[in-house]
Amino acid sequence: MYSRDIIELEAKIRTEELSSGVDDPQLAAWLGQLAHLYFVFDRNADAERVLWRAVTISSKQVGQEDLATASLLNDLGYLYETQSRWSEAEHVYRLAYAIRCINLGSSHRDSLHTARTIIAMCRKQGNNLLERELERLAKVGS
Repeated sequence: MYSRDIIELEAKIRTEELSSGVDDPQLAAWLGQLAHLYFVFDRNADAERVLWRAVTISSKQVGQEDLATASLLNDLGYLYETQSRWSEAEHVYRLAYAIRCINLGSSHRDSLHTARTIIAMCRKQGNNLLERELERLAKVGS
């Protein structure tokens, strides 16, 4: 089922690139979907590649501080976290958190969810200083 979905989505993306160009915002959304399918099939290098491409397109077309960009960054953070690539995960999670705070405020559930994700990741690593800082921010937002 999923492998057929990958083939169909890859074909759809190629068609979109030919008809609308390589920087169409819809393309970024489809690339995000493709990255998810790659992740499911443990094709993490492919998932990372297409997620970065989606982030680049989204940043260029809808803006670096747009919620669509934040969502893609959050997905990239999750991918890195599952691979224990803590530094990279923290970096993109922090970017997603900042974008969500700008657009939604620090007390919005999506902003708080990202903050709590970073806190949980810090706990896994034993990074108490960052954990305490983010817990303080999450409490202020609640």
